[in-house]
Amino acid sequence: MTTTRITDETRTITLAIEGAPDLTSPYYRNTTVAPTRLTITYRWSETSGLYFAGPEVFGPRRLKAGGLGQSVDVGYLTPEQRPDWVNDLVAQHTPTDWPQPAV
Repeated sequence: MTTTRITDETRTITLAIEGAPDLTSPYYRNTTVAPTRLTITYRWSETSGLYFAGPEVFGPRRLKAGGLGQSVDVGYLTPEQRPDWVNDLVAQHTPTDWPQPAV
C-alpha cells in the first residue's frame, strides 16, 4: 500500500475590502491605492510550519486630483510595511489546521 503525506501547502484567499484608508506603495512612492481587495498567500512546509504570509492590496490608484484611476496593487507587504488593518486580517485568516513542525 502506498502512503502519502503533505509536505508543502499554499493557500490563497481574497477578501473584498470596504472603508479602508488609502495605502501608499512601499515600492512605488507615487502610487497610492484606495483598497478594494486584499489577497493573502499563506505557505506551510512540514519542516518549517507556517513560514510565509504575503498580503497584496489591490484597488484603484488615487489620482493627484483626488479621483480614482486604474486598478493597481501595492506589491507584497512585509509585516513592517503593513498597516494595522492588514496585519489584523492576516492574523484573523491564518490557517489553524496546519500541523506544527516537529521540534
